[in-house]
Formats: sequence, C-alpha cells, structure tokens
Amino acid sequence: MTAPRQEQGDLATDAGRHASAAAGRAELDRALERRSPAERSAFWNAVDRLYTFVETHSQGETMTPPTAGEPTHSKASASRAFTTFAGKVAKWAGHPLAFALGSATVVGWAVSGPFFGYSETWQLVINTGTTIVTFLMVFLIQNSQNRDGAAIQAKLDELIRASAAQNRYIGIENLTEEELDELRRRCETRAQAERLDNAREAADEAEARARDRAKAAAERVG
Repeated sequence: MTAPRQEQGDLATDAGRHASAAAGRAELDRALERRSPAERSAFWNAVDRLYTFVETHSQGETMTPPTAGEPTHSKASASRAFTTFAGKVAKWAGHPLAFALGSATVVGWAVSGPFFGYSETWQLVINTGTTIVTFLMVFLIQNSQNRDGAAIQAKLDELIRASAAQNRYIGIENLTEEELDELRRRCETRAQAERLDNAREAADEAEARARDRAKAAAERVG
C-alpha cells in the first residue's frame, strides 16, 4: 500500500506545481499587459538571454557570469564591429553616389582600352576587380538582410503576442515550405468562410430593413 500512496502523493505534488506555474504565468501576463510593447520586448529579451546563459553553462560547467576579459566578450565585440561595418557598407552600396562611382569606373576602364591595346591584362583588371568586390559584397549584404529579417520577425511576433491574433503564428518562418502552404490554405479557407458569413449578415440586415420599410408603408396606408 505504500507505493500507491507515494505515487498518488507524487501526482498531487506535480499537479500542485503545474497549477502554481499556470497561476504564475497568468499573473505575469497580466503584469506585462500593463507595460508598453518596448518594455515587454525588453523583458522577453532578458529572459531569452538568461535562458541561453543557463543552457550554455549547465553542461557540467560552473555557472558564473562571463567577465569582461573572457572570449565571450571578445566574440560579442567582434560580432558588433562586423555588424556595424556590414550595415554601413550595405547602406553606402545603395546610395546613388556608389552607383555613379561604379559607372565612372566602368566608363574609365572602357575609355582606357585603346591605350592598352585591349590586351588580356586590360580585361583581367576589370574582371578581377568586379569579381572580388561582388564576392565580398554578397556576404556583407546578406548579413544586413538577415538582421533586417530577424528584426522584422521579432517585431511581428511581438505585435501578434500583444494583440488578439493567434500566438501560434509566432515563429512560422521556421516551418517548411509544405507546412507554410498548408497554413496559408487554412487562412484562405477561414477568410472565405468569414466573407460568406459577412455576406449572409449583410443579406439578413437588408431583408430586415426591407421588412421594416414594408411594414411602415402598410401602416401608413392603413
């Protein structure tokens, strides 16, 4: 009899923990609803950083915060420097002055052709230069696009979480193409159903107004 009682006690304890966790989460949601979107976003970012820190330091390591002299700080500094550099390069590459400079370079190279007898070296200069520039720009622009896409997704996720939209749409950018197609079909089906419901409601309202007008006309005639 001891084992069943102990098992029942464990189940009761687990149920109590789940109930406490649910109550705590509900209280947290109510508290966050009174905050601004920026404050909520900062809170969840801090939670994500804490979770990442705990997860990365729980694999048999001592859970001590990284100091300023550890490699983590150097890695973060290098990432920040590269991010800043990539952002400036991507912004400059889209400036009209960059296009004008590139066009002037091509025109100058073409004009210099007769002076070099259109030699292979003359052709190799432009080919090598454009290949190197294009190769490096791909990584810099892709970095900027990745960060912009991640920032947009984070903002959309926060809007979905803070609004009446369904939270299950958060993180759908990680789904496969087939799963996204299925989700889109479901959305289209719901939209069509809503349009039909709106059409029925409009028809019912029009019919009710017509009956009211007919009733009013009958009363005037009578």
